[in-house]
Amino acid sequence: MRKTVTSIIIAIILIASAAPAVAASVAGFLAGTGKGSYYLYDYQQLLDSYALKLIGNPNGLYEHFSSKFPVAFLHRDGVLVDYKDTINHYAAMVLAGRKFDFAGFATSPASQKIGPPTNLYRVHILQGRPTSQRINNNSHSLISAASTPTVPDAPAATPLDVPVASGRNSEADGIPIVAASRVTLERAVEWAAGKNAHPRFIEIAALYWEFGRRTGISPEVLYAQSALETGYGHFTGQVPPNFNNWAGIKTANATGDEPKDHDQFATPEDGVRAHFNHMAAYVGLHPIGELHDRFFVVKRLPWAGTIRSVEELSGKWAPAATYHQSIVRFLSEMGH
Repeated sequence: MRKTVTSIIIAIILIASAAPAVAASVAGFLAGTGKGSYYLYDYQQLLDSYALKLIGNPNGLYEHFSSKFPVAFLHRDGVLVDYKDTINHYAAMVLAGRKFDFAGFATSPASQKIGPPTNLYRVHILQGRPTSQRINNNSHSLISAASTPTVPDAPAATPLDVPVASGRNSEADGIPIVAASRVTLERAVEWAAGKNAHPRFIEIAALYWEFGRRTGISPEVLYAQSALETGYGHFTGQVPPNFNNWAGIKTANATGDEPKDHDQFATPEDGVRAHFNHMAAYVGLHPIGELHDRFFVVKRLPWAGTIRSVEELSGKWAPAATYHQSIVRFLSEMGH
């Protein structure tokens, strides 16, 4: 039964890709688990993923989709059209020798519509692997969620464990930087207090978890990195506290490691945002708000956007090959 369903899904995807009018009207696909959870997939990403599967280089998105039960097609107007009803209409058009008009069918009173489910997740490719993100269930957000790589104020994205023949497994290759938080804010604050952190470092913890929620970057990873860079907020190195530079970010034209070689930010929040933006250049995510000059320096580097794990920060964020070790230890102390 699953092979039959999968073959029908493939046929519909290929039919849509072969007909521009159809492809232009399909925004995405909705699938379910049969246990109350539903997943929304972008049409183009799913089609690309199927193509990668055919050439033996799967990215896991199609595999995740085909393991679920098809529920509906998402029309560009935000209408969810019942999957079985669409298949039946398509078959009737084929038997009658007529052209399949998905756009006309989806918006007609004759098609069977379904309401947006409540327990809904968007599944998309982020950092080369399938990632899920909880989304709102109104029609406008369905369209936005199906096609927008990053929703600034959406809940944190969560990498999915999907068996793929090739590609990276973040747990095997190291601690992922882009991941849902595995440490609560309360636990991080407790850990920092236990380290005799400066009050300013404890106070900014909430900002790290807020920007982690907005970007999909693991807040505990960056908070642990900040602990390393600032000596738990005591700023025992070359960066003065009033620089609000929580990550040792250099200026664009830095030539050494003096205070003047480090960037300054107006407020603690600006400094935390700059930390996340700087990491965004490393991992390939969109930054938030005003950008600092060093961000563009990183973006020009050949490896920009390719960093996946904490371990890969060594030799790049800092020259030391052991730079990551303290961050890993701090995360372990937090219970990551």
